Amino acid sequence: MNNLKILNGNNNNLCIVDDEENHYSYREINLEIDRFKNFFKKKSLILILSSNTKEFVINYLSFLKFGHTQIILDENINDEFLEKILEKYNPEYIFIRKKKPKLLKNYTINHNDFFSEYEIYKSKRKKKN
Repeated sequence: MNNLKILNGNNNNLCIVDDEENHYSYREINLEIDRFKNFFKKKSLILILSSNTKEFVINYLSFLKFGHTQIILDENINDEFLEKILEKYNPEYIFIRKKKPKLLKNYTINHNDFFSEYEIYKSKRKKKN
C-alpha cells in the first residue's frame, strides 16, 4: 500500500526540523505516521486545517500513506468559506487546531490525545450516496 519513497526508509537520517529546532529522523516520523494506520476507516475524506507544522506533515503523510482523500486548507481560512466547504464536501473527519472548533456544529470530537495542539473531529452526518 505504501508507494511513497519518503516513507520507505526506516533509518536515522534527518527528516524534519521543527520551529523549535527539534530534529526528527525518518524512523521517528514513520513511527508517528503508523499510529494512524487503524484510526480511520478506509477511503475517508479528511479536511485538514493547519499551518506548516510537524503535526501537519505527519498527518498529511499518514493520510496519504493509508489511502485517504484530503482537503488541505490554511488554518486562517475565512469562516464563511470554511462553512461552504464543509457543506459542499461533508468531510468525514477534520484535523484542526484546538483553538478553532466553533464552526464544527455537525462534528464531534473524535480524538484529542495524539497531539498537544490539534484535535480530530468526526462528522455526525450520514454520507450521501
